[in-house]
Amino acid sequence: MRSVEGYVGTSIWPIQYFWGGSFSNSYQYYSNVWYDFWMEWKILIALIILHYVYIGVRDSNRNKIITFLILICSVIGGLVLAFGLYPVLQYPLFEPRGMYGFGVMIALLAVTAVNTCRDYFVKLICLGLCWCFFAFSFTYGNALSKQKDIQILEFI
Repeated sequence: MRSVEGYVGTSIWPIQYFWGGSFSNSYQYYSNVWYDFWMEWKILIALIILHYVYIGVRDSNRNKIITFLILICSVIGGLVLAFGLYPVLQYPLFEPRGMYGFGVMIALLAVTAVNTCRDYFVKLICLGLCWCFFAFSFTYGNALSKQKDIQILEFI
């Protein structure tokens, strides 16, 4: 299959550069998460992850240590796979919509933590994170609209 090169490419790394290139792209994605997310968001996301692991271990009827290790591995696996195939591409999409996979992973962890827990603390954490994301999405759209208006006025 021929690869398509546009604003994002479809060609994957050659085998000799596969691991290094994939790691480099993953590092770039998580650098974007680290520098673009506000500290409040990162704290709320960390609390959701910690609560997800805590609830899983607390509610498990099996060996708690093995359950803890499996839950940690599932979180790490989710973080590795959060961006899908983008990290293995030579020219991946680093635009905001390339972050959808990370948002889906956070949403799945939050829904699992909320559905398996009667504690209102985790529900408040999820509500706070949702409020932050909604408020940001509305202000971000308005800021882009105003920026577009200003750019149009500069050309006049």
